[in-house]
Amino acid sequence: MNITMKSLLEWADEEHFAVVSFNYADLWTALGIIRAAERERAPSILQQVPPVVKNVGVGYLSGIGKAAAEYFGLKSPKTGEDFSGHVNQSFPIKEINRPDQTEAEICQIELLSVDPYGREADVKIKASDSDGYIQYYCYRFDQGEYSELYPWPRENWDSSLPEHEFTVALPEEETADLQVCVYNGYDLKTESNTITIFIPLQEEETEEITGETETLSRIPLDLSMSASEIRAEKGSLILLILCVSLILTGSLYFVIRLLQKRKRRNKGHKEW
Repeated sequence: MNITMKSLLEWADEEHFAVVSFNYADLWTALGIIRAAERERAPSILQQVPPVVKNVGVGYLSGIGKAAAEYFGLKSPKTGEDFSGHVNQSFPIKEINRPDQTEAEICQIELLSVDPYGREADVKIKASDSDGYIQYYCYRFDQGEYSELYPWPRENWDSSLPEHEFTVALPEEETADLQVCVYNGYDLKTESNTITIFIPLQEEETEEITGETETLSRIPLDLSMSASEIRAEKGSLILLILCVSLILTGSLYFVIRLLQKRKRRNKGHKEW
């Protein structure tokens, strides 16, 4: 239904409903607004703000409005324009471009190296999608939950590099099964092969075993203590030694004074 702005607002005021207005920038925006208004049976207004009108011009915006009116066969009671008999042109399409509905064809991983202490491993991923590009990747250990998604390096917005290397923190186990999953531009995932990583003996475990082979009479050192804690313990020990020294010195002085008094007292008795 096409009515004037005044009639629309008077009707909305009488029936107590709101009339929403939308800005439009091109023909497709205007067509989308009109389609949604028809589907929801909601009166709507196509409008534009003054800065946009000044920049693009009234002719451009009115041309979009006219094209939308022709497409939907609208009629204006105010201007008298009637497009109800307008026939939209159609063009044959030889080939339909559909979104990619297949996942990436290639996703393989290869272990490059493991650090001597078994904390990290370097892994190479090979992944490609002939219909698009690789967008994200993630990994998991021992068939557990996948990690967060990491961006895959891309040359352009619609193409990605065929390989990517990353460093992963290893779990505290003797072996770990690593698997990677990649996602293409349509969020379709492809899982890689699984590789088993043999993790070297941890540095802490090596020190523990070495300590067990030493003589039992040796007092074990607390290797986890920090430098500040060691300095604090040394300070406490020095303070304790000073206190003991002061007590011994005081006691010795008291004994010497007591002996001197007794000596003078005995000397006085003899003279008497």
